[in-house]
Amino acid sequence: MQSISRVFAFVCVSGLLAACGGSEPEPKAPSSEAPAAASEKPAKGDDTDKAAAQSSDEAPAKSDDAPAADAKPTKSLKDVLTTPGALFVFSFTASDVHQQADDKCTKVAKDDPKKKADCMSKESAKLEGDAFQFQEQGDNKGVWLTMQRKGDKLTTKHKEEIEFGKETDKTITITPKKGKEVVIEIPSEGQIVLTDPKLGKMVYELKLGLVGDQQR
Repeated sequence: MQSISRVFAFVCVSGLLAACGGSEPEPKAPSSEAPAAASEKPAKGDDTDKAAAQSSDEAPAKSDDAPAADAKPTKSLKDVLTTPGALFVFSFTASDVHQQADDKCTKVAKDDPKKKADCMSKESAKLEGDAFQFQEQGDNKGVWLTMQRKGDKLTTKHKEEIEFGKETDKTITITPKKGKEVVIEIPSEGQIVLTDPKLGKMVYELKLGLVGDQQR
């Protein structure tokens, strides 16, 4: 009887162990297929199209109000000459006489820089203070004043009645009441040029606000 009980107990224990071992699920191998959403990357073409669209939206529109590069001045040459308060002051460095003086002083000074500088100062002082003013007096008539400038003081050296004549794109002809006609070149609103038979081109630059007390 005891042996039967032992056999029965052994069978039960073996059956329980087998049941417990069979109930444990076998591990599955990891899947080699990644989710489709994770494996997909946006095409480069889509980013390029978006960037191009964004840059085109951000690009500033061209203004139709921009002035043309070849726009002509609105002033006539006579108006340039007779600008209120305008004084055309001689420019030594921009004129032909500067090169003439440089050649002369180089020969005189040779290799002495100070001597050459002193020579150039003396040459420029001969013409540096000269200035012109043009005043309109109606019906193409006017006055041409030749002045000497010393600091803030202007001395009128010569006064001539004139008549404003023919204009081209860059020149205007002026006829003094006593004398021959003079052609004045006006390359810009800030500069006039006269040509002297001996001295060459004489350049005068526009200065505003210098016309104050004048000694007659």
